[in-house]
Amino acid sequence: MNRAAVLSPLSGVQYWARSDPTRIAVVDGATRTTYGELFARVEAAAGFFAERGVIAGSVVGMSLRNALDAMVIPLAAAALGAQISPVNFRLKARELRAVIEDLDAAVFVYGEDVADAVSACDLGDRNAFVPLPEFDRALHAVRAKRELPGFHRSQQPYTLMWTSGTRGMPKPCRGSLAARMNWIMTLPLVYGVHQDDRYVAALPIVHSAGMTFALAHLFFGACVYPLPHFRAGEMWRLLREESVTSAMLVPTMLQMLIEEDPAPKSPAPDSLRTLITAGSRIRPKLHGEIVRRFPGRLFTYYGSTESPSMTVLRPQEQEAHPESVGRPYFGVELQVRGMRTVPDYGVPVGDIFARNPFAMDEYGVEGITVPISPEGWIETGDIGYFDGDGFLHVFGRASDVIISGGLNVSLPEVERIIATHPLVRDAAVVGIEDERWGDVPAAVIVAVDGTRGEDAVAAVEAHCREQLAGYKRPRAIVAVAEIPRTAAGKAAVADIKALVETGVSG
Repeated sequence: MNRAAVLSPLSGVQYWARSDPTRIAVVDGATRTTYGELFARVEAAAGFFAERGVIAGSVVGMSLRNALDAMVIPLAAAALGAQISPVNFRLKARELRAVIEDLDAAVFVYGEDVADAVSACDLGDRNAFVPLPEFDRALHAVRAKRELPGFHRSQQPYTLMWTSGTRGMPKPCRGSLAARMNWIMTLPLVYGVHQDDRYVAALPIVHSAGMTFALAHLFFGACVYPLPHFRAGEMWRLLREESVTSAMLVPTMLQMLIEEDPAPKSPAPDSLRTLITAGSRIRPKLHGEIVRRFPGRLFTYYGSTESPSMTVLRPQEQEAHPESVGRPYFGVELQVRGMRTVPDYGVPVGDIFARNPFAMDEYGVEGITVPISPEGWIETGDIGYFDGDGFLHVFGRASDVIISGGLNVSLPEVERIIATHPLVRDAAVVGIEDERWGDVPAAVIVAVDGTRGEDAVAAVEAHCREQLAGYKRPRAIVAVAEIPRTAAGKAAVADIKALVETGVSG
């Protein structure tokens, strides 16, 4: 077999380390790491993992905020032909225990965010669990270079990514090296990624897109700026002082960027060429602000952990199609099946299916039905429609329509109405069980700065009485400081339901 034909994310890093070793690869705070240094650290990490028993097919787990080693570890896994499984650093002990039981990792490197959760878990072989400071010390002790066997076939499993867990426990999605590399190789064509880019990795690398875009920029020789915490002030500094060219931000981050702009009347730096967003809907007002502040730079895409990058809405299409998520992404086929009406939505919608060269192969645990047909069509669980110009509009999850007293209620419709109130900064609507009505809508809101939560709740209740039929109105509205969201920026439904229950009982 022609082993040289099997590309992995490490292939690009190795190329740049050999051809231009002093080229800056990662700027992590005050530390600047060259491609030569990055590859040497990856070699050391691969040696450390091999000493811990990692071989081809083993799972290497990590739970880290964005930093240099959050990219070193996936690259070191690729060096050994192993699987990389990034785990959300926000999990509590109960959630982490369930994930670890399914993970079966040979090595699990974790940061301080989950240190208490790890200590509280019954983890069996503790030697497999390595705190980040110990990992760092171990790399300095690794001296002997090892052969890096890499992957023998592109269909070997490489990623074991976890769904956001918006409605319960996360599910592990196993994908091949080929699927991840297929996605990486499209980024220059779709987003213009190239070797002179300076990319801000703000989306957590524990997220599928967060990891892929960071590794892709390294593959093509760019410089990556990982942000462990998103702060609008730091983002503006990077834009203005480091001449950042590209970034991926979820809508919540975009909101912070607009609200905390230190020079709102100054144009955004010309160096910024690409601003990508995904994860949740952009409110119309925010969308208008982003397009105005960053003209010709916003890309919106739609995807999931199971089926990444299904559509993209390009900058030149934003103003004409602001409610759309774009046309099918390069290499992706989409179908909308089973058209039907939903309450108070102007056009029929159907179930969205994708045939996607970047999609997962299987769930990493037994007993979960894989929503992929023999022909390769994956059922996304979302509903939507194509307009006359071929742009996809996503209504939401099929479960976003609840039945309350025998009547259908569209949760996205209720959410849109609430979000139009001037005292509301952010909102999310969920369905909660009710003994009498079956399910009823409930809402959590974040008030604009300077407004008391109880005043915002009263105003929203009055607004809903004016705008919504009685059966659609939220049975509970709770003001919160921040809406719980996943690493991808999606509303964390299970956490929101808990907030509603607490708010109602309190």
